[in-house]
Parts: sequence; structure tokens; C-alpha cells
Amino acid sequence: MKNLQIYSDRLKKLRSKLKDIDLFVIENPIDLYYLTGLRLSCGFLFLSPKSETLFVDGRYFEVCKKYAPMPVIELKEEALRTFLAKKGGKTLGFDKKGMSYLQFLNLKKLKQKLIPYDSPLLEVRGIKEKDEISKIKKSAKLLCRGMDYLKKQLSVGITEQELALRFEIFVRQNGAEKLAFDPIIAFGKSSAYPHYHTGKTKLTLNQAVLIDIGIIVDGYCSDMTRTHMFGKPSKKLMEIERIVKNAHKKAVNLCIPNTPIKELDKVARDYIKKEGYDTFFPHNLGHGVGLEVHEYPSIAPKKKASPTVLSPGMVITIEPGIYLPGIGGVRHEDMILITEKRPINITL
Repeated sequence: MKNLQIYSDRLKKLRSKLKDIDLFVIENPIDLYYLTGLRLSCGFLFLSPKSETLFVDGRYFEVCKKYAPMPVIELKEEALRTFLAKKGGKTLGFDKKGMSYLQFLNLKKLKQKLIPYDSPLLEVRGIKEKDEISKIKKSAKLLCRGMDYLKKQLSVGITEQELALRFEIFVRQNGAEKLAFDPIIAFGKSSAYPHYHTGKTKLTLNQAVLIDIGIIVDGYCSDMTRTHMFGKPSKKLMEIERIVKNAHKKAVNLCIPNTPIKELDKVARDYIKKEGYDTFFPHNLGHGVGLEVHEYPSIAPKKKASPTVLSPGMVITIEPGIYLPGIGGVRHEDMILITEKRPINITL
């Protein structure tokens, strides 16, 4: 019954975002998992003001009929047409960012007026529940172990790809479902590329080693970046490392409830600009983390920032970086849990 209440509460929160429509359809597999607890590659969840109905094809019908927290109908054209004729009403809302164009064309054939929404469930998912936070912490704990393991693997001659493979084997052997994304492991001058593609470069002495990794445990993602100095780093790398870590600290200190999202990016970016490196910090300061490794909210400059403030239960990354072409780069990323009292770094 406890699990059923969780999904009932989530549906209630979503309904509060939906106004003046008769029905809302959800097809994004991540959103379906959040609202049903079932991993579905496809399906439709129809939400009316007072009820919800899940449509899935024959592959999922029996398991959903047994475990779904709402009524389930096998997805067949006639059954769907009958359902929409009886309960579809006059207006049908949909997530304009989460729906394929092909499905949109199919919806246009219906008699209902289509109402686009801008990912209403993302804000709901942005505030993590107690159980979600526990799973994220579990994921982050294993990720930290993986980072410590990688540091011990650094040796002259090892390649970026070898290091990435060893990481994947280690975390999967210790409980990770899978990687949240392909590891970014960059040696030397390659660390100056923020989204570098891990290659066959061999490690030599006196290089920066940028490692950006993430995993999934119990359905929830974790994400962190460290830049290790293998041997004796140059003075320039030492300088930007100091600046990046100071910018990181300034932003983390602002991670308290009711802080405007844009202020986090601003305090870090302004400090880096003051130090003379603003043109070498080309990406957003961070992002939310949960069922997806990049989700609401976006910790971005003012013109891009999510129109919101920090709230207890949010889990975000803070990841300033400076990247100097021909020299190398430094990025420092942690996951921060927003609480009523103080920010909690869960990737220390």
C-alpha cells in the first residue's frame, strides 16, 4: 500500500500542473517509470482530473495488469478509440518535448483539441522524495568508490580507453546497473575539450587527467568530475585548478532554499571572470540529477536558467571548469542535495 501511495501522490502533483484540459497523455518511458514503477519501452498513460489509465501492448500487458498502480488496457487500436470516445472529452494535453512527431501526427487524427505542455512532470520529478534521495546517495557512494579506484589505476602507458573499461567493470561488479553516460577520460591537452571523446591516448608524466563519470544504481543516476594531476603539473594548471575549486565553493555555499537558480551560475562565472578566464568557461554550471543524469533544473546563465529557485529535495550538480587550448583543462563536479538547513555534498 505504501508504494501505491507514492504513485498516487506523484499523480496528484502532476494534476496540479494541468489546468483546463479533459485528458493528458504521457508516453516518455522515464515518466512512465516514475508514475508506475514499471520499466516500459513504450506505452501511454492517460490522466483525467479524477482517474488514470495505462495502455501497454501485449509484451507488457500481463506484468502491468499484476503490478501497475492503475487500471491497465491492452493497447489495440479499437480499445484506444473506444476509450478516447468515452473519456477523451474535448481537450487532450501532451508534453511537447517528450512526444515524437509521428505520435503527434497520430494524435491530430483524434477529435480532441490538442494542448501542448512544456514538460510539466520535470518540475515534479525535480523535488526528490526520501526514497529517491536514498537511492541517489547509494549511487553516488559507489561512484565515489569508482573514482578512488580509477586514481589507483593511473600509471604511465595506460590509455584513456583502458581506464574507462576498468571503471565500467569495477562499478558493474559492485552493483551498478549500467553507466549513466560514456566516461569522459582525457589526458593532457585533451582535457581542454569539455566533452572530449575518450580515446587511445597514453598517459605520460606531468599531465592533467580529467575524469567525468556517472552510473545508475536502483534506477537513479550519479555524476561527478575530478581533475587529477599525474606527476608535477604546470603552474598554469595549478592556477586554474585553484580558481575552479574556489568558484565551485562559492556556488555550493549558495545552495540553500529560495536561492534563484541563475545566482548559482552567476557567482561562479563572475569569480572566474574576475580572475581573467571567463571566455574559457563555455558551459552551464550544472543540472539536476535523478532518473536521468541531466534533468530539471538547468543551472545556467540568466538568459538560459530555469525560472525557479532552489527547493529542499532538489539534487543538482555544481561543475565549473576552465579549459585552455594547447595546455589542458580543469573541471570539478559534485552532486549537491538541497536541504532546509544547509547543502549536502553527496560526492565527497
